[in-house]
Amino acid sequence: MDARRIAELKQAANRLSDLLIDDVKKFVAECAMLYSGGKYTKVEYRLIINLCDVYSMVKTGDMSRAEAIEKQRELLRGERVSTI
Repeated sequence: MDARRIAELKQAANRLSDLLIDDVKKFVAECAMLYSGGKYTKVEYRLIINLCDVYSMVKTGDMSRAEAIEKQRELLRGERVSTI
């Protein structure tokens, strides 16, 4: 996966993490739209959701930035399927 695609996935995850924190109904609707939209593969969609979990945990203070960086690296290397 190239750097531009990774940046796009991270940006989508960041946007979703804000929705997850602020409005769960909008988060669910956006996830459904992303999944059915065909823009992302199933693997990319799963990566977005896992990154979203990491980003939302940092934003709510449930995870340190250092820990999040490591989890993000693991996810991008394909070493972790789930952050929870």
